[in-house]
Amino acid sequence: MPPATDVALNDYLYLDRDRIAAYHTQLRGSGTPLQSKFTQSFKESSEKSGEASAHFIKGGIRGEVESTDGTERTFDQSWPMIMATIAELYDRGWVRKTALGVPVGSLIEQTGLLQVVDLRVMRELWSPITKLLARGQQSKAKIPTRSVLSNMAEFAKYIPHPMVAQMITNPEDKPFEFGESSLVGWGLLDTKNILGNADAFALMNGGLFGGLYSMIAVLDIGANSEAAPFVDPFENWEVNNSFEMMLGMQQYIRSIFGRPNYANGVTPLAIYRALPHDVGDGEP
Repeated sequence: MPPATDVALNDYLYLDRDRIAAYHTQLRGSGTPLQSKFTQSFKESSEKSGEASAHFIKGGIRGEVESTDGTERTFDQSWPMIMATIAELYDRGWVRKTALGVPVGSLIEQTGLLQVVDLRVMRELWSPITKLLARGQQSKAKIPTRSVLSNMAEFAKYIPHPMVAQMITNPEDKPFEFGESSLVGWGLLDTKNILGNADAFALMNGGLFGGLYSMIAVLDIGANSEAAPFVDPFENWEVNNSFEMMLGMQQYIRSIFGRPNYANGVTPLAIYRALPHDVGDGEP
């Protein structure tokens, strides 16, 4: 990641400050600075002259009048700390440039095509969308049947995670094509860590973001792998171990609505793009 200087500026779409703050505490052995205070003061003095009189005194008086003024400014130190911690993770070699051949739990950087599915929108609009797609079936369009869409809508009502992000990295000669050589990172987004208007993800971008984005993430599970042996929840309903049965059900749900087998499962820490610099007055 390039340093944040006057010639390299990043536009952050997503930033998990709490998790990065946990890295800062471990690196520095101190808590997260919340704010800093800057105080500036100055003195001003001037001479005053005048005349005092009384029935027993008459004469002139002189003296100095001194005043003190100051300014106080308070700064939010959490943002500089977050940026400095990210830079330090790179400097110390904690962030790997690829997810290929690295152990689970590693910090990785991935740059490519960003896709986001907003499940909040899908939950609310799935019913009218189903009706619209049903009309398309009359024109022999290649879409799922209405019963399949209705069943998926029932599932979608109860999905707890509102947003899913997918980052696709391709060969340099085909940056926007998805193929067998593509490297995919799949993760969930927490809306409180989104910088900007999350509604634009679906309504402006349609889930597809133009240009190249970079993602710093924790690699949680590799592509084409399972964290535990798959248990078919429908194979034996008389199974005594209810935990294994529920575990198998979760894996079944994951196969429908969760991480696809071809993708690495990741926990995003930051998603950003580099702002164009010195592009002139024309189009960038």
